[in-house]
Amino acid sequence: EKEYSLKCKLVTYAIESYWVIMVMDHIINDVFSTRIVEEELFLIYEAFLNGKPDPLEPLKLQFKDYVNLHNQHYAGEKLAFHQVWVEKTFKGITSGITPKSIYGPKLSGKAGSPGELENQTNLNKPSAGGYQFILSEDILREIQQVSSTMEVSMYTFLLSCYNIFLHQVSGQNDFVIDSPTTTRSNEDLSKIVGWLGGTLSLQIKFNENQSFRELVQLCNDNVLESMDHIHFHNYALGLGVA
Repeated sequence: EKEYSLKCKLVTYAIESYWVIMVMDHIINDVFSTRIVEEELFLIYEAFLNGKPDPLEPLKLQFKDYVNLHNQHYAGEKLAFHQVWVEKTFKGITSGITPKSIYGPKLSGKAGSPGELENQTNLNKPSAGGYQFILSEDILREIQQVSSTMEVSMYTFLLSCYNIFLHQVSGQNDFVIDSPTTTRSNEDLSKIVGWLGGTLSLQIKFNENQSFRELVQLCNDNVLESMDHIHFHNYALGLGVA
């Protein structure tokens, strides 16, 4: 309520050498905002060096307009719409997974240090770390080609693979998965500096006898349905799970 959301200072540390130091509150800063600030700062600076006017056009929408749009999802018919979906989709879920031992090919742990998931017991515990999987350029091209052929996004394809991975480490086939996502749904919103983020909340429950193509279609259907609810962040509050 009292501090500025953005502070900026120019520091001279040598002759004709400077640092621009910026401190941004997280409420006005997501990964897209950082890019916008950087790109527009250089555009303005280049115009200044060349004696040209500010090249940026006034925004059609401000962050306060987005906030008003976002808050509409927490009242009236929109709130009821989200609550009905939450009750239908997530009722009766339980928290966490129960890992089992894995005896098979080694999986890559952190980059540069091979690791394996045998006898892991803490996969469902919060951790600052995690497993990092690095895809080779050849495999990435194959994924892009296959996902394009199946007419799904790369996210949906990798989500399907992730569910198979979770099944392998736990033996379970019913998972609730949250993914952070952007709510910059049009060109005007894409130009706003601010925290324009949502949550893609999914419950993927599949049959072990399903083919991979069927699993991909299941994930795709869930993603498309969940996209209607990315503004609603409080779905977990009434579920009794972390």
